[in-house]
Parts: sequence; structure tokens; C-alpha cells
Amino acid sequence: MSEKLHPAGDYAGRDFRGKNFSNEDLSRINLKGAKLQNAILRQTNLTGANLIGADLTDADLRGAILCRADLSNAMLNGAKLQGANLVCACLYDADLQKANLTEAFLRGANFSKANLSNAILIKASMRGAKLEESILVGANLTNAELIRANLIKANLESAILRGASLTNAVMDGANLNRAELQPDEEHNQTVIMSVQLVGASLRDTNLRRAKMGRSNFSNADLSNADLSYAELLNTDFESAILKKTNLTGADLGGAGLANANLTQANLSYTKLRGTFLRKAILEDADLQSAQLQGAYLGEANLSRANLTNANLTRARLRSVNLTEAKLNHAELRGAFLGLAMLYKTELKKASLEGADLTGANLGHSILQEANLSRANLTAVNFNEADLTDAQLNGADLSDASMCKAQLMGAKLAGARLAAADLSDAVLTNSCLLRANFGDANLFRANLQGAELSRSYLCGANLESAILVEADLRGANLLHACFLKADLTGSYLNRSYLSYADLTQTTLDLADLSSAVLANIVWTETTVKGTRFAENRGLSEAQRQDLEKKGANFGSFSTLDTHQLLEDLDRLVSESKMDAQERLLDLKGAIERLEEAIERVKDFQSSLEKRGILDSTSYFDEKISTAKKELDCSREKLEEYGKRVNQDDVFQDTQEFLLFVTGIRQAIFQTVDCKKIYESIWIVAKPPLMIVDILQNPKYDIETCEDEDLDEDFDTWDVGNEESFQRFLKDYGSDG
Repeated sequence: MSEKLHPAGDYAGRDFRGKNFSNEDLSRINLKGAKLQNAILRQTNLTGANLIGADLTDADLRGAILCRADLSNAMLNGAKLQGANLVCACLYDADLQKANLTEAFLRGANFSKANLSNAILIKASMRGAKLEESILVGANLTNAELIRANLIKANLESAILRGASLTNAVMDGANLNRAELQPDEEHNQTVIMSVQLVGASLRDTNLRRAKMGRSNFSNADLSNADLSYAELLNTDFESAILKKTNLTGADLGGAGLANANLTQANLSYTKLRGTFLRKAILEDADLQSAQLQGAYLGEANLSRANLTNANLTRARLRSVNLTEAKLNHAELRGAFLGLAMLYKTELKKASLEGADLTGANLGHSILQEANLSRANLTAVNFNEADLTDAQLNGADLSDASMCKAQLMGAKLAGARLAAADLSDAVLTNSCLLRANFGDANLFRANLQGAELSRSYLCGANLESAILVEADLRGANLLHACFLKADLTGSYLNRSYLSYADLTQTTLDLADLSSAVLANIVWTETTVKGTRFAENRGLSEAQRQDLEKKGANFGSFSTLDTHQLLEDLDRLVSESKMDAQERLLDLKGAIERLEEAIERVKDFQSSLEKRGILDSTSYFDEKISTAKKELDCSREKLEEYGKRVNQDDVFQDTQEFLLFVTGIRQAIFQTVDCKKIYESIWIVAKPPLMIVDILQNPKYDIETCEDEDLDEDFDTWDVGNEESFQRFLKDYGSDG
């Protein structure tokens, strides 16, 4: 017969193995160090009991009341605690391996450093429980309530948390590698709202469809974890590691991912509206059809990322690296991509309408059928880019570099290309209606069949350009250079060619009827079959010389003295308007120089914030010199403006030619100055990016940044020849 135990009795160290104390009142009893293996304590009242160090291995405590009981260091391996009440109990450093706590009441209980490996805690109520540094490896916490629980540095590796509620839990430094947090069989989602998981490890963890809004995963490791279709609204992932993580269809709206590493992560169809991704690493990431409206991706690395069909409307992508990325069919309307690196990037049929790409690098990129209408493309690098059939209507391409760019069939109606460099570019059959090419460089450009009617080409360089059958009707070609250009069969009706240089130009079969031809250089010009009619500014001697060369003046009529005087008055009046128009071009160049200086100042400020430069560095001298150049250009503008406003400003054609030549030189000097200062951040930025690249262990190269940007690296300590060759292979091309 079992010994009768009494409440508050002292039975420390006694042996009660296999004894039955079911339904008894043993509150406040002292069983410290007692042997209770296989004991039966069903429905027993052990409130406030002292069970420190007691051995309850395989004991049956189903429905027992252990409120405020002290089970520190107790042995509860395989114990049956289903439905037991352990509210506010202390199980510090207790051993509960394989214990069954299904539906147990564990609110406020202290499990710090306890071992709950493979324990069963299905539907356990653990609100506010302390599980700091506890071991829950392989534990089953399906549908468990862990609201406000303390799981700091807890080990939950391979634990099952399906349908569990972890709202406001603190899990900093916890290990959840390979844990299962997907919905349970009844589709109840795991709730991890407002949870602290700073520095936690969740590698290979299954968090599919989990609710994790407003949680903090900063510095956490979620490599290869499954977060597909999870709710992660306003969650903090700053500096988190999410390499190869599956975030397909997840909702990360408003989440913080600054400095996060998402290399090769799957973010296809993910919702990232308003997400903060500054300096995030998304190399080789899959972002197909991702929703990134209004997202901030400043200085993020998306090289080789796949953003096909992604929506980046109004996204902020300043200085982003999209080298070799795929953005085919992507939506980038109103996006900001200033200084972005888009070298060899695919943007087929992408929409960049109204986007700002100031100073961006799109060299060798593919933009076939892309829509860049009304986009700000000033100082953009389009060298050797493919813009076939692209839409650039109303776009601003001032000072852009488009050497060898492919623009066949492109639409540039109303576009601004002032001082742009289109040398060797191909613009065959393109639409350039009303486009502004003032002072642009079109050396050797192919404009065959291009639509240039009513376009503005004052001061443009079209040396050796191909304009066969081009439509230049009504175009303003004042002071343009057509040296050795081919305009065979072109349409120049009603065009304005005063002071143009047509030396060695081919105009065979061209139509110049009603064109203004005052003071043109006709040296060695071929005009076989060229049509002239009702032309102003053409002298009788020039007409006769052109006729000898095969020009057709079939409808030419001799003007009487009165008509000649009226014609002369119109030319004098037009020369004044021409001068004013060229002054507007100079004013535009000055405004662009001002913008370039501001960008240099902004770049200097960003470097100072990074601690790379001090306020008296290299940039102060450069900005000071630029301001002097700016003041000089402003003085020239004022000087020329005063002169134009004078009466009888031009006494003869030679004087006017010298005047417009002076304006052209001032424009070129201003544009050249602007390009120099524009290049300061364009040239200086890549070395700063290389510093980060070289720190990749893949290359085993140590770098030392020099404060003087004239020498970006003081030393390059190459770990081995093989690693350096890897670096050269990846980054040593002209990109």
C-alpha cells in the first residue's frame, strides 16, 4: 500500500518510483531530488511544489496542476503532461526530451535552458513563456500559442511550428534551421507578427504562407528558406542573408531590406511595393513579374537579375547596378534611374515613359521597341545600344552619347538631342519630326530615309553622314556642317540652310525648292538633277554655277529690284532671329552645365557621408574651376545678347558668320566643360563599386582605398594568380 503524502510535507530525496498519487492534494510539497520515475500523478494538485532535481522520467502527469511549481533541473524525459497546468512554473534547465505536453497550460512558465528536444507541444498554451536558450530541436509545436514568448537564442532546428502563433515573441539569435512554419493541415497559418528574430538562423526553414508582418529579421540567416506566399508586410530584413531563399508570391510591402543579401533568391510574383532595398544584393535573383511600385533600390546590386515583366513604376533606382540584367517587358514609368548602371542590360519592349535616367550607362544594352517617351535621358550613355523601333518621342537626350547606337525605325518626334553625340549611329527610317539636334554630332551617322521635317539642326555636325532620301522639309539647318555628306534624293523643301557648309556634299536628285540658301559654301558640291525653285539667298552667279553642274532651275524666275530689296530685308531680319535662336542654344548649354555642377556637389556630399573625402578634398577645386567656366559662359551669353539687341547689328554676311561661329564655339566650350564635370562622378563611381567587388572572397584580393581619387587604390594584394584572373574575366571587359 502506497504511503500517504500530505500537502506541504517534506519528502526530499525519497523514492516513489512507480507509485500512484492520482487526484491527491500535494500542494507546496517538498519532493526535491525525489525519485518519481513512472509515478502516476494524474489530476494531482502540485501547486507550488518543490521538485527541484526530481526524476520524473516517464511519469504520468496528465491533467496535473503544477502552477508555480519549481522543476528546475528536473528529469522529465518521456513524461506525459497532456493537459497539465504549469502556469508560471519554473522548469529552468529541466530535461523534457520526448515529453508530451499536448494542450498543456504553460503561460508564463520558465523553460530557460530547458531541453525540449522532440517534445510534443501541440496546441500548448505558452503565452509569455520564457524559453531563452532552450533546446527545442525537432519539437512539435503545431498550433502552439507562443504570443510574447521569449525564445532568445532558442534552438528550434527542425522544429514543427505549423499553424503556431508567435505574435510579439522575441527570438533574437534563435536557430530555426529547417523548421516547419507552413500552415497546418486545416490551412491555419503560422502567425509570427511583430516577432523579434534579430540574428536568428532560419536556414532551410519552411515558412510557406506564414504570417510574419512587422517582425524583425535584421541580420538573420534565411538562406534557402521557403517563404513563398508568406505575409511579410513592414517586416525588417536589414542586413539579413536570404541567399537562394524562395519568396515566390510573398507580400513584402513596406518591408526593409537595406543591405540584405538576396543573391539567387526567387522573388518572382513577389509584392515589394514601397519596399526599402537600399544597397541590397540581388545578383542573379529571379524577380519576374515582381511588383516593385515605389520601391527604393538606391545603390542596390541587381546584376544579372531577371526582372522580366516586373513593375517598377515610380521606383527609386539611383546608382543601381543592373549590369546584364533582364528587364524585358518591365514597367518603369516615372522611375528614377539617375547614374544607374545598365550595361548590356535587356530592356526589350520595356516601358520607361517619363523615367529619369540622367547620367545612366546603357552601353551595349538592348532596348528594341522600348518606350522612352518623355524620359529624361540627359548625359546618358547609349554607346552601341540597340534602340531599334524604340519610342523616344519628347525625350530629353541632351549631351547623351549614342556612338554606334542602332536606332533603325526609332520614334524621336519632338525629342531633344542638343549637343548629343550620334557619331556612326544608325537612324535609318527613323522618325525625327521636330526633333532638336542643335550642335549635335552626327558624324558618319546613317539617316537614310529618316523623317526630319521641321527638325532643328542648327550648328549640327553631319560630316560624312548618309541622308539619302531623308525628309528634311522645313528643317532649320543654320550653320550646319554637311562636309562630304550624302543627301542624294533628299527632301529639303522650305528648309533653312543659311551659312551651312556643303563642301563636297552630294545633293544629286535632291529637292531644295523654296529653301533659304543664303551664304552657303558650295565648294565641290554635286547637284546633278537637284531641283531648285523660289530660293532666297541664292545669287545669280551661284545659280549659273549650279546649273553648269547639272542642277534643275526649271521654275526659277528673275526678281526685279524691288523684290530683291524685300528679299534682302527679310534675310537681315532673319539673321537677327537666327542669332537669337543660337543664343537660346547657348543658354540651354549653360543650364545643363549648372545641373552638372549640382550633381558633382551632390556626389561629393555622398562621399563625405561615407567618410571617403573631407570637405577640402579634390572636389572643392574641381567645383571652383567649374563655376569659373560657368561665369565665363554667362558673360559670353550676356555679351552676345546685348549685341543682338542693337540696331544694324550685322553689316555684312561675313560679320554674321563670325558671330554665329563665336556662339557655336561658346556652346562647344560649355558642353565640353559640362562633360568633364559630368564625368567626375561617372568615372569616380566605378572604382568605388570595384572596392566592394574585390572584397568578394571569390577573388581573394585585398584593397586599400586612397583618399585621393586620382589614385583609387594604393595597393592591390593579390592572393593568387588564379583568383586575380577570375576577377579579370568577370570585370576586365570594356564594361
